[in-house]
Amino acid sequence: MLTAITIKNFTLVEQLEIDFCQGMTAITGETGAGKSLVLGALSMALGDRADTDRIRRGAERAEVSALFDISSITPASQWLIDQDFENTGSEPASSHHHQRRSLSRLHQRPACNHGAIARAGRNAD
Repeated sequence: MLTAITIKNFTLVEQLEIDFCQGMTAITGETGAGKSLVLGALSMALGDRADTDRIRRGAERAEVSALFDISSITPASQWLIDQDFENTGSEPASSHHHQRRSLSRLHQRPACNHGAIARAGRNAD
């Protein structure tokens, strides 16, 4: 479950932080309110194609960070361990997953899972 998202310099957004409460959350608003923008930022963080035209005018870099509660999703926790994104051995697996992606005008930056760089296509799994 998505628990929080932070968006910086993405299209029209200078900075936005949303913390989602437990239970169902609905994102509503009038046409042009930014609902699709939030979903587009989340998609970028999760590995969708990201072009530099998504960087806010006047900024050098855009960044999206998403935090997920995966405590009740055993396959997700196991996938993170299998991909070497999660601690193994005597340390328990984390109940949260942090996904971050930066986009720079100067060069492409990879997505990160728990601070580890993810190869292209790896997040799509």
